[in-house]
This record gives sequence, C-alpha cells and structure tokens, in this order.
Amino acid sequence: TIVPSDVAELMYTSGTTGQTKAVMRTHANVLAASRNAKLGFGYRSEDVIAIVMPMSHSSALTSQMMPLIQLGGKLVLLNLFEVNNVIDVIRAEHVTCMRAVPAMLRLLLASPLFCSAELPSLRLIINSSAAIDPSTYIAIKHRFNKIEVMNSYGLTEASTCTVLSDAMALIRPDSIGTPIDGVEMCVMDQKGQHIEDQSEGEICIRGNHVFIGYRNRPDETLAVFTGGWLHTGDLGHRDVEGFYYLHGRINDVINCGGRKFAPLEVENCILQLHEVAEVAVVGTTHRILGQVAKAFVVPKNQGTFDTKRVIHHCARNLASHKVPFYVEFVPNLPKSSTGKTLRRKLLEKPNDQ
Repeated sequence: TIVPSDVAELMYTSGTTGQTKAVMRTHANVLAASRNAKLGFGYRSEDVIAIVMPMSHSSALTSQMMPLIQLGGKLVLLNLFEVNNVIDVIRAEHVTCMRAVPAMLRLLLASPLFCSAELPSLRLIINSSAAIDPSTYIAIKHRFNKIEVMNSYGLTEASTCTVLSDAMALIRPDSIGTPIDGVEMCVMDQKGQHIEDQSEGEICIRGNHVFIGYRNRPDETLAVFTGGWLHTGDLGHRDVEGFYYLHGRINDVINCGGRKFAPLEVENCILQLHEVAEVAVVGTTHRILGQVAKAFVVPKNQGTFDTKRVIHHCARNLASHKVPFYVEFVPNLPKSSTGKTLRRKLLEKPNDQ
C-alpha cells in the first residue's frame, strides 16, 4: 500500500475492460503531459476552457487544468454534462476551448445551437479520451468551419501523445494524428517486434509523460513495460506519412471463424446511419463460428427504424464476417464517469434473437 515518494498523483483507469487500476505518475510525468498538451493544442494565456469531464479523469486534470493554470488562463468547471447548460456556460463565460468525448460531442451536435453563429467565442474544440467516428468529426468541422477542430490520443498511463491538426480534419478524419514532439510511438507485433507501416499491431509509447507503474500491481506493471516501451493494449497502424490510426482495444477483438476484426470499424459503419445516436459492438459466443458481432444501437428517435436496416447497411459496406449477427435497440449504453462505453457490461447481456 506504500506509494513511492516521488509520486505526484494517483489516477484511476476507466475500467472499460476490467477492474480499475491506480496509475502512479510523478511530478515529472505530470509536467511532461502538461507540456505535451500546451505544445499540441496551442493553448494561450487568454484562453477560457470549459472542463466538462470529471476532475478525477486524466484529460481534465493533466491535459486541461494543469496547462491552463501554468499559462494563466481561466478554468470553468461544470458539475455535470447537460447540453443546454454547456451551451449556456460557453456563452456566459466566453469559453474559447473545450475538450469532450465523442458521446458528448454527438449530443451537442443534436442541438442547432451548437454552431459558430451561436457560440462565437469558441476557437478550439478537441476530441478527447475515446476514438471518434469520422462522420461525427466531419460534422463538427462543418458546424465550426472557421475554428480549430482537433483529434488526439492518449491514455491514463500516458496523457496526450498525438494530435491531428485542424488542417487534417477533413483530409484524415479517421486518424489520431502524429506524435507530439518529444513523444515516441511505434507499432509492434505480438512478439514485441516493430512492424512495417500499414500493418496492424499494438501501439507502443515512450516519453517523459509515461507513468511509472500501477499501485500494488507489480506483475501488471511488468507486463505493460517491455523493452523500454509502454504497451498500450490499443490496436492500430501507422501510414507511410507517419499518421497513426486507432482500431480498438486488443481485448475487444472479435474472432469470427478465425478471422479477427475490431468492433470500431463496425461501429463507425453503423454510425453512418442518420437514425443512430450511439452504438457499441461486442463479440458474442457462436456455436460454430466461435464469436460473432452483436450491435447495441441507441436510435435517435423511436419509429420505423429496424434491425434489418442496420444489417443491410453493414452487409453493403463491410466484409461478411464483420456484419452483426445480432442487433439490439437499447435506450442508452452503460458508460463510465468520463463517457466511455463499458463493453464488459454489454457482454453480460444475453442474446435475445
């Protein structure tokens, strides 16, 4: 239970795939992560940032609050996320910057007031903490075509690693960007060997912002640090120009008859349907194929929208083994305090078809 003397903070992982873990970060880690955010996002001393995520979250504390305090900017803390309240606060406090998870951004997009004309003070919107589907990313850029819209990638163990600049928003809306200066990234295979560009593997990171270990979990700490690299557990690839792409968590991969794929691709396909507000795809047991995809869909409105439309859309746009065998409409998805989908909760639900 002893915490090393150089540990500045304990941040807890989101627990989306299992039990939460206490991440130990030193003062040097925190300062490096804050420096990454300032460099990557271009925060200014005159900025006013609306923090819509819990302060117990790495993004809120290390990549938003800390850099703005260092610069002398202004923080506006929201007790909860509610669309009309967020819009009112942006107007009243003349907020210039906001970071939010994709689920929050999709809710904001549902309001016609979330646009440049109604929120003239905004100059920067950043996706945070979870993969954003290209259709949502493009929709935000179209709403705010004269301000900076950025994507980023990081994790509790290594806050703020990449940035996709506004200039790339409409060119590579499916990318998480390139590493911030001072952050090293690569893609490795299961043997810990670097793999060539365009090939899928595990994203690995090095840098002064990387945490020193999990509290009271020496074996798990040892498992994620191999060869001097932090093995993130995230699947992805790098293209020939150095841009990285996130495919999903290794633990979420679905193995259908020996053909493996990440749920994220299926989710992004389903989110192209205008009737869909949110979706999560998980692998469920199949007697013959081992696993098949099951989609939990939150519709925007109740009506004639049915499961066949989802399946037919996927069949037209995806390989056959990636098409969901089951589609279930649900009123909402189980979420963590930061808005991340808790897939493990969905895995507990039986197939009802």
